[in-house]
Amino acid sequence: MSKKLLLVVDDRLIRKTIKRIAKSMGYIVHVVDNGWDAVEAVCLRSYDLVLVRSELFGMSGMETAQCIRAVQNKEGLKKIPILNLLTERPYQIVENALSWGDNLLSGYFNLSEISSYLSNMDRLQNQT
Repeated sequence: MSKKLLLVVDDRLIRKTIKRIAKSMGYIVHVVDNGWDAVEAVCLRSYDLVLVRSELFGMSGMETAQCIRAVQNKEGLKKIPILNLLTERPYQIVENALSWGDNLLSGYFNLSEISSYLSNMDRLQNQT
């Protein structure tokens, strides 16, 4: 059975690159470009992993993750791993992301690190 990834990225180049990597690893990828659509998608579909860019326009990646968690808790939905993708290096975002307790992809947009997280999905699922 294929793993399902919700990719929440508003940058077209980053979205295209990550989508290609994830599909090559057997993921079914659903793409949205903002936090509101991500929260709605989690309510409507089942995912194995959410990868959200921190620097989204409108609702930030951290706010998106918090809303997803709130909906999951309220509706009794399965808690799925949320990976916070940093494409810049603002220290405040790193500090805040660490405080909300989900996995954090470090510093800059790093293809090998993203590949590593995607290929180790079983380990991530055991953390939730």
